[in-house]
Amino acid sequence: MMAEEIFFDELDVNQINNYLIILDVDGCVVADGGQELSASIKQKILELSQSNEIFFCSNKNYGERLRQLSAQAGIGFLDTIYKKPSKKILRSVRNENGKPLLVVGDKFLTDGVWAKRIGAKFIKVKRLTTSNDKFLIKIIYWLDDLIYDVAE
Repeated sequence: MMAEEIFFDELDVNQINNYLIILDVDGCVVADGGQELSASIKQKILELSQSNEIFFCSNKNYGERLRQLSAQAGIGFLDTIYKKPSKKILRSVRNENGKPLLVVGDKFLTDGVWAKRIGAKFIKVKRLTTSNDKFLIKIIYWLDDLIYDVAE
């Protein structure tokens, strides 16, 4: 039986220590295309950063948006031309202390598959959505959830 999914800001930070965390943006910390992090998301990132190193990663080509969200959160981001699930994204990660990798995201087909490909632990969180999400995005979410349910 599948565990109940929780939102990112509901994660128990006591269970997550000494990781290099790669944190998905769209659907995980903001709804698709979102520009502003909520206070609870910022607080969770702050709590996690006390005992982990955290970077945002997004498959959207919105460089300035990613910079702004990273500034709001006070964390870095992976500046890369590659997209999840490419292993080449790791070229932009400095993991000098050899910390284990943890990917936190809302999509199994991108975040979960990528985590598996790079040997990372994966935490799937409940997706942030809005009534303004585009129809194509809703279809992608539906397919991703269907495949995740079958894979589990």
